[in-house]
Amino acid sequence: MEFVDRIEEQQRLIKTLNSRKSAFVVVYGRPNKTCHQISLLAKEIGLIFPDFDKVVYPD
Repeated sequence: MEFVDRIEEQQRLIKTLNSRKSAFVVVYGRPNKTCHQISLLAKEIGLIFPDFDKVVYPD
């Protein structure tokens, strides 16, 4: 997913994701169209679970 003008936030997120500790992360911001967000999320998940993004998720 693409974050716009959020350099510091991206660095903190990357640091947290690369940590061996468990963490709870909340990412929020100005919303896009729901169907577009779902499609982008499915593509990201598809990088780990093959063909996850081949299905259309309506909601």
